[in-house]
Amino acid sequence: MNAPLSDTTTALPQAAWQSTFVNRLQRRSSRVIVIELVPATALPLAGFTAGAHVDLALPDARVRSYSLMNAPEHARCYQLGILLAAEGRGGSHYLHTQLREGDSLQASLPRNAFPLHEPAENSVLIAGGIGITPLLCMARHLAARQRPLHLYYSARSRQDAVFLQDLTPLGNALTCLFDDECGGPPDLLPLLAAHPPATHFYCCGPGPMLDAFGLACRRLGITRAHVERFSASSRLPGSLPPRGYDVVLAHSRTRLHYDGQGSLLDFLLRSGVAIPNGCHQGVCGSCATRVVSGEVDHRDGILSEHERQHSSLMLPCVSGCRGTQLELDI
Repeated sequence: MNAPLSDTTTALPQAAWQSTFVNRLQRRSSRVIVIELVPATALPLAGFTAGAHVDLALPDARVRSYSLMNAPEHARCYQLGILLAAEGRGGSHYLHTQLREGDSLQASLPRNAFPLHEPAENSVLIAGGIGITPLLCMARHLAARQRPLHLYYSARSRQDAVFLQDLTPLGNALTCLFDDECGGPPDLLPLLAAHPPATHFYCCGPGPMLDAFGLACRRLGITRAHVERFSASSRLPGSLPPRGYDVVLAHSRTRLHYDGQGSLLDFLLRSGVAIPNGCHQGVCGSCATRVVSGEVDHRDGILSEHERQHSSLMLPCVSGCRGTQLELDI
């Protein structure tokens, strides 16, 4: 059900960093800020496509991924909406408490693991909470091109819908679904069923919403469905407990023994293997790697079930091996 991640992902170079500074920092609520990055040099920022994200290089060698909010037509800056994550790893806390206008930040080239299918006859965007950020970018892009769309914006309350003012131009193409006004979270089954069969559906939000979206799509037989997760569980149902196995690097025929401690990506990086990487949570797709042989224990939040069964990709930042050997196309 996830946005397709192309096998060409592994051909991407190590993230190229762009020098930027914070042109504007706006506090939308006690838990959400919007930062606008502009070039710190004479070079313009790299362009992007709707649904893309960038990595930010933060102190203490931390790298965090955030979706782009502004439309690709306005790529002279990068606008990012950032939620203060109470149980996060410190990145959002730094940005909320330490970042100031004028500060310098290194931003990666944009990448897209949640691409928009622009030729679609109809596009339906379903956002929950901070999940509005990539869908706001999509909505702006589709509206600029006068393409058919409808955006459902869900939040606990109208006060929590801090991006509502940005959506005013959508007019009747916007439906707000607030828990305190609707008596609870939206029922996605009738919502999805109300749209034509050829519709492409996009959903981004908290885990329970994405699970409900996936269930509704399966019940309705919807195949043109795409999701983006902001986090991926390291203990998915059916996953195996940490244990060791051999890793073969196909290009050099090097054999390494991974002891099961820490992520496979961290092990490979410590072993001197150069692999692009970003979020380390299985959601940005930076580290996607081809698998030559071996049964993968997928734990990411990007690959669809079809891709897990039929593609040769894995995300070593969260995924591993179910057998005794994994051969990678490295």
